[in-house]
Amino acid sequence: MAAATTAATAASPSFPLTDRPPLRSPRSQDFPASEASNFALKKSLRSRGGAVQSQQEAAVPPGSTAARAWARAQAPSAGPGTERPAATELVLDVGNMSDWQRKSPLDWETYVNKMVKVAAIEKHEYEGWVLTVDPVSASIVLAVFLENEKVSISVVLGHAVQEVKILKEGDDEMKQRLSCIFAPEESKAYSPEELEKRKNDLKTWLERNHIPVTEQGELGRTLCVAGLLTIDPPYGPEECSSSNEIILSRVQGLIQGYLEKQQ
Repeated sequence: MAAATTAATAASPSFPLTDRPPLRSPRSQDFPASEASNFALKKSLRSRGGAVQSQQEAAVPPGSTAARAWARAQAPSAGPGTERPAATELVLDVGNMSDWQRKSPLDWETYVNKMVKVAAIEKHEYEGWVLTVDPVSASIVLAVFLENEKVSISVVLGHAVQEVKILKEGDDEMKQRLSCIFAPEESKAYSPEELEKRKNDLKTWLERNHIPVTEQGELGRTLCVAGLLTIDPPYGPEECSSSNEIILSRVQGLIQGYLEKQQ
């Protein structure tokens, strides 16, 4: 029995407990670059729950630029003189937005009612009058006047736009033609002078009844009531628009009564 114990002791490493290397958790420095980033990413995500961990591990390949950026952001500071990377470094992918898509709605508005030439992907080019620009997708709606007073409408998707060059400014007559393209059929029965009179008469009546009203749009064709409701030509109850159903119903009733008294 004693001999067996002696043999076992001889076979095991003979150094005192105090000389043994201290036990410690593995750090990212113990791994190659790709494994270190993946290890730091997994360690951070495990503290946020297993479900998030599995989704993020599938979305961020180990060893990728995204994984290394995440690992640097999660690593503790090396000392008092160092700081954690700025928040902007956590943005791993902002997409491939074009200069046109990065413009603001106010920038896009400067192209409305102007003849432009649009250069798009795959060397496509389009010309026409800008009716509007969608503020969400940056898509451009172009109008081209054909023979027999017909109009061709085309849409250039925002992500496909590479460059927009202004060719011609629209005069008052052109602005009026463009504004009438999508006008309701009822308003086309009135001349521009009649529509202007209907607008001014309704605005005066609303102000006389202490209802705040302003004009909107480049041509001032839309009336805005208290900033909550709009009235488009030809300024009837059906042309009222509002997200507040109570205000919409109330103003429609007022306008209906006003028009009946005018007849």
